[in-house]
Amino acid sequence: MNVLVYVDDLMFTGPEKEANETCDLIEAEFGDCKRRTGLEFDFLGMHFKIDNDKVSVKIDLSKTLEHTSGSSDTPAPNNILAVTLMLTR
Repeated sequence: MNVLVYVDDLMFTGPEKEANETCDLIEAEFGDCKRRTGLEFDFLGMHFKIDNDKVSVKIDLSKTLEHTSGSSDTPAPNNILAVTLMLTR
């Protein structure tokens, strides 16, 4: 079984029985957890679609990336992205 941990979010991949047993242990220690099972799910803004027949995973980030494009004002000076080139011999 694989475990992905990001702060307080966990994702288990592997046999469902072992994943459920691990969730049971975590719930016994920390209280109720939200469980989602299946071959298609959302995790941390990513949409996962697993195809066991093709042994592949498709991860869609379009919803996340939708909020990361564009421009925004910044308190940084105008030359924050200026590049200085120095040549020496």
